[in-house]
Amino acid sequence: MLCDKTGEDEIFEDDDPNGNDIISHLEGIKEFLRQGAPMASLRRDLERFITSHSEDAEDDQGDTPATHSECDSQYQVSTEFPFYFMTLPLLVDHVLGKFSFLITEPPITVNKTRVRWTCDCGKRLFDDYEEREEGYVEKIQRDLQHNNIIAGQKPLQGAIAAGTQAIRETAKLVVDGISILLKAAGVRLRRGSKSVLPLNGTSPLGVAHNSNQNDLYVLLCVDENRITPLHQKQVGCISTDRDLFLSLRSVYFNEKTRRHWLTLRTLEWVHLTRFTVDMTKHTDTHAHRNSCESECVCLPPIDKVGSEYKCEPAPKEPGTRPAIGHNRLTHYLLHPEAIDAKQSSMLYQIPKRMGGPLKPPPDKEMIGWGLHLQEGWHWNTIWILLAMVAFPSLLFGIVWSVAQKDIQGGFTISGYMISLGSLGVGYLGVRDMRY
Repeated sequence: MLCDKTGEDEIFEDDDPNGNDIISHLEGIKEFLRQGAPMASLRRDLERFITSHSEDAEDDQGDTPATHSECDSQYQVSTEFPFYFMTLPLLVDHVLGKFSFLITEPPITVNKTRVRWTCDCGKRLFDDYEEREEGYVEKIQRDLQHNNIIAGQKPLQGAIAAGTQAIRETAKLVVDGISILLKAAGVRLRRGSKSVLPLNGTSPLGVAHNSNQNDLYVLLCVDENRITPLHQKQVGCISTDRDLFLSLRSVYFNEKTRRHWLTLRTLEWVHLTRFTVDMTKHTDTHAHRNSCESECVCLPPIDKVGSEYKCEPAPKEPGTRPAIGHNRLTHYLLHPEAIDAKQSSMLYQIPKRMGGPLKPPPDKEMIGWGLHLQEGWHWNTIWILLAMVAFPSLLFGIVWSVAQKDIQGGFTISGYMISLGSLGVGYLGVRDMRY
């Protein structure tokens, strides 16, 4: 058989005098497919395409086994969209924050001392404290204060540099916003309805905790329009302030899933608070300014620390009122990424319930201690929306009057535009109170 096959090959070669040319052409095509520049470029593009979609698929499936390190990262939000793009008020605050050097502070409250500092994210903050024990305000000042003026420059030069930087960052923000809007549809198609924030009370799979850690809960009174229900967040596996506030932020925004991006309400303050709660988990918070005249009740009393609540340090009377400033708490909740990765002081100071969640009986209310997430109207957003209605309408009336020589007609249309715009803003307010 071998001899016959050889013979057939010899016959084939004799019958095809151009066989060698065809083989040489095929070798050239093969070499082009392997080493040619256009094909190499196409191959690189295909590799990038496949790699990017493989990473998205891995993110969606979530098949990677959980490890202990996930306890520290489970509260991180998606990096596809910056946090300040979640609602319009957050975006407005972010933009105005770039020009904080132009905003004047309110007057200092009587019998209080103002502590100023600059966060690592660049935002200038302050809190007013009433000193109950000498030296406590200075201690807070030393812990928080940063230099508010650019090093080596005069105040005026620092303000000019800050203004230039703010304009540059705002322009970059506009570009980022446009690119995010263009990518939004594609991201939704790839990720479907995957949640970027963990569900309230969830715990990472495969992470072993001891029973004492699992029994620690931070009690949150979260404003939801006309009621303030209680949410209890398990924090046993958390060891840093950054993870704590990422976790608390996830609770707040998971409860706001029905809220539209175009909203007029936002998180206004975060306070330490004492509250009463009934079996339906509706709370009645005791505001610091109304309930802490003779002594501060925002932290659990010393006889409950160690038995019902974990709170360190636990003084009989805090050295300052409030014990933790509400501006600091609010900023940490909205910007936990600005907290140093190793910091844990707030985790120890905030009251945490021991022995499981708070469960009021049917026949009476119970008293608890935790945090109050207070909502309010975002007046900067309201004023900006009204200005966006009023200024174009007035401009239209002026242009119409000059071009058509009809002042009455131009400002009649302008008045209708302002009325309709104001009704639109009013509708947003009514809708926010219903959801």
